[in-house]
Amino acid sequence: MSIPRFSFPRRLRIGARLLLAAWFCSGTLHAAEPTKAAAVEVLRGLLGALVAQDYGKAVTFFQMPPGATPEDLKKAASRLLELKEISAPGIEILDAKGKWGKLIDTVEPARAERFAGKFGVPVAECYGLTLGHAEAGFYWDGKQLKVIRCDDIGK
Repeated sequence: MSIPRFSFPRRLRIGARLLLAAWFCSGTLHAAEPTKAAAVEVLRGLLGALVAQDYGKAVTFFQMPPGATPEDLKKAASRLLELKEISAPGIEILDAKGKWGKLIDTVEPARAERFAGKFGVPVAECYGLTLGHAEAGFYWDGKQLKVIRCDDIGK
């Protein structure tokens, strides 16, 4: 006994192919821009690693500056909680009220250039989440956000 084959009408197959081609050309299938929600999740992950004193994991949330070693970043990361640079309430406030966008649109352009320059990344690929003095800066490598600035998010 053979199972009858079902085939979509030719017009429908051609229309589906055209729709798929238009979708691809529109950029929908390309890497998406990073979101505020993704940035907040990076900050929460960083905070979780810091609270657990897993500085090796905490380092994975940062963009590595030129000339720095993972040990340098571990040492700097170990002080973030002590200096109140990041906290759970601070992250939640940034999430609820913070301004998200390209780094040059969320902080002064000269400061944005300086932050990106310290990490050797193009400022055009950097994003910020800010509210008053609280600042989080991120580098978008096309796949994930990496922290390049974490300042006053815990105060």
